[in-house]
Amino acid sequence: MLALIVAMSSCDDGESGEAGVMPGGGGGGAVEAPAEEESSSVSEGEAYLGVIIAPERVDAAAHAEGVVLAVSVQVGDVVTEGEEVARVGILDSAHRDLVRELGAALRQREVVRQEVRRAELELGEATREYEARCELQADTAATDAEVRYWLHRKRLAGADLDIACAGLEVAEQRVWNLEEQFSPQPVRAPVGGIVVQRYVEPGTVVVRGARIVAVANYEDLAIRFAIPPGGVVPELARGDGVVGCVEGADQVAMSASIVRILPGFDAALGVVAEAEINAGSLPEARRVVGRPVRVRIAED
Repeated sequence: MLALIVAMSSCDDGESGEAGVMPGGGGGGAVEAPAEEESSSVSEGEAYLGVIIAPERVDAAAHAEGVVLAVSVQVGDVVTEGEEVARVGILDSAHRDLVRELGAALRQREVVRQEVRRAELELGEATREYEARCELQADTAATDAEVRYWLHRKRLAGADLDIACAGLEVAEQRVWNLEEQFSPQPVRAPVGGIVVQRYVEPGTVVVRGARIVAVANYEDLAIRFAIPPGGVVPELARGDGVVGCVEGADQVAMSASIVRILPGFDAALGVVAEAEINAGSLPEARRVVGRPVRVRIAED
């Protein structure tokens, strides 16, 4: 993520040609403005590349040993606090052997589901090709052999789909029979936010405390940015205001306050700072988490 914040550009493209003029650079007699005014202009117009982050990341974990029956969210889904994100089947110690059996059954079901989806795609393709050849045959643009070939392909694909669906019914029944012997326990999102990682898939055997998914808390967002070495480094202090702008079709501007300054964090990055996004800007910021942002130090 820090790789996104090594660049430095000007917020105002119209001033980009003057951004490199430094006071006292020597041989710069052509600069008419006083040094004090030039420094002030650079400080006010300088922009630094950063990224919107969710500093707090919380894991939703299994409360007991068992097997993952389902994970109901995908990476990128927005969840509310307390929302069910997964289910874990719990067994007493006398039936631990069934945990691995159910895990294998769940994994086999996923394999068969993939076979069904593949057969559906093949049938769809064969059907389209067959119908297209039938239309072309009316204009003598397709031969009888082509039509018969795609009809044969269509019938084979239909038979493959029937076999795959029958296999899925068997796999589903096996899973249902085993699940009846488990006590399903929900795993809920500990905070509201966005799912940023799935650690397990259905069929995984987990111990108590095993991580299921990770949720980034949307109640606490920040802008992380860097001031590269070699440039004009403004005097930063905790509490100073910054303005971040996400450009594009959905232009978003947000205000934030510096909460952390890390000088010397990385020689290539220079000064790294984090600014907590103010409450009034959070609704807009939640739509663009992870996006690059151009940061400008707010004027006093």
